[in-house]
Amino acid sequence: LMVSLRDVSHRIFKYEHVIHKLRYELNAEARLLDSPDLLWENAMAEKLHDKVVAHFDVRRRTEILNQRLSYSLDYLHTLGEHVRHLYSMRLER
Repeated sequence: LMVSLRDVSHRIFKYEHVIHKLRYELNAEARLLDSPDLLWENAMAEKLHDKVVAHFDVRRRTEILNQRLSYSLDYLHTLGEHVRHLYSMRLER
């Protein structure tokens, strides 16, 4: 099976995009660490929300997921650099 450097580069770009999208959903869209607006008017409900977040250790889990996403992005970046290097070597021939 012959795969071109262009195809590999495209796949790497696609996976980087997916990971950035996951990170956005984790940190911005999901807003797991923020109290929902409807809780602002109900102190008891807000305290319960905070206890649930603390009980399930949501902050630490979110940090761990962010770290793992960073590692994955770093790895993909390294692979992308390697593919670009191979491609430039091929062009120099």
